[in-house]
Amino acid sequence: MAEAKKLLAESGYDGTPVVIMSPGDVITLKAQPIVAAQQLREAGFKVDLQATDRRTVVSRRASQKPPKEGGRNMFFTNWVSADVSNPIANLSIGGQGKKGGWFGWAEDAKIEQLKDSFVRAASLDEQKKIAADIQKEAYEQVIYVPLGQYLAPSSWRKSLTGILPRPRCGGTTTSRSRSRSTRTRSSEVAPLPTAAPLFLFAPS
Repeated sequence: MAEAKKLLAESGYDGTPVVIMSPGDVITLKAQPIVAAQQLREAGFKVDLQATDRRTVVSRRASQKPPKEGGRNMFFTNWVSADVSNPIANLSIGGQGKKGGWFGWAEDAKIEQLKDSFVRAASLDEQKKIAADIQKEAYEQVIYVPLGQYLAPSSWRKSLTGILPRPRCGGTTTSRSRSRSTRTRSSEVAPLPTAAPLFLFAPS
């Protein structure tokens, strides 16, 4: 935190509030904005944590207007691991900017070039190398910030039959998915694909 305070002081930050949307009606997204707001304040930012619902977040996140005109600086969301299984499927890793990019509208020609190379790669090993380069660029340019992963278990009675096994999915650029089953006397428990929480910036 001391380093964060030092870097913020050196940046010339003018005290403009950071607007964070905080949906209170989605349990998997409720705590993250609150914790982030607290940490940003400790670092020296002024934070406007706006309590809202998920519908409002989904509507406002599409606005490219500045916060004072109804936009925002930051929001949190989750991905199921199948949605981030490779750099092409993962919408938040992109550099198309305000014309075709995902919310946050990062502009990064290098990532777009690497994604094109990923699609044209002739082997899995080549794709893995390119995916690592994409991941490195995304971290260095702070395209978005992955926060971690969690498992969501589901269960059903043993007397229920005909349930199809789910595919095992893993995130190439944001997370890995672990799959396990726990057998109990009365039910079957199997985690759903990993969800990767993250937050997105928007230009102020």
